[in-house]
Amino acid sequence: MKATFGSDPALTSRLGAAYVAGFQGSRDGLQRDGVITVVKHWVGYGTQPEGFDAHNFYGRFATPGAALKQHIKAFGRGSTSSAEPTISLRSSRPLRTKRFPWPGSIDPFSVC
Repeated sequence: MKATFGSDPALTSRLGAAYVAGFQGSRDGLQRDGVITVVKHWVGYGTQPEGFDAHNFYGRFATPGAALKQHIKAFGRGSTSSAEPTISLRSSRPLRTKRFPWPGSIDPFSVC
């Protein structure tokens, strides 16, 4: 699980909160000498089946919905409440559907 805070939701939440507070200068939001913080990925983006990255065609299927509650816990306790989101739940398509033909990271209709 490279480029993540790990698979433990509680630890991920604590590390995410510290990351945001460190850049922004406070746990209460952006300070005068802080740096605006952007949280790149949100709930549900996590590791895909077999560990494939959703940035690639073969990793376009999201993890089954049963894991969503665990993914949500990582964003709990206000860990990212003062950070700016950039990528939504729609980063990858749900398993076994044809509704979204491309991974969200290259879908021209997902661009912010």
